[in-house]
Amino acid sequence: MSIVRDLETYIRGRGRVSLADAARHFDTDPAALDAMVNLLAARGRVGRETVTCGAGCGNCSGCVRSEGPAGAPAAAVVILSIRHPGRRGGPAG
Repeated sequence: MSIVRDLETYIRGRGRVSLADAARHFDTDPAALDAMVNLLAARGRVGRETVTCGAGCGNCSGCVRSEGPAGAPAAAVVILSIRHPGRRGGPAG
């Protein structure tokens, strides 16, 4: 199974996941994973949105630890989600 397919399966299983959390899960650099996300997004398989902490990834305290030092305000967080089949707009929701 390819890492791209594994990534899609991981996102599908979690519903919504930050790019940083997915990179940690796959033990890879977020920039490298982002290239795979771009491929899935171009195929209409995943959506991405940039949010601030508390905006809906489902793990608000994790966003602060994932994207910045503990206790620091979270910067923008890239959230990945599966798109509904046939839907080219935003992420599934």
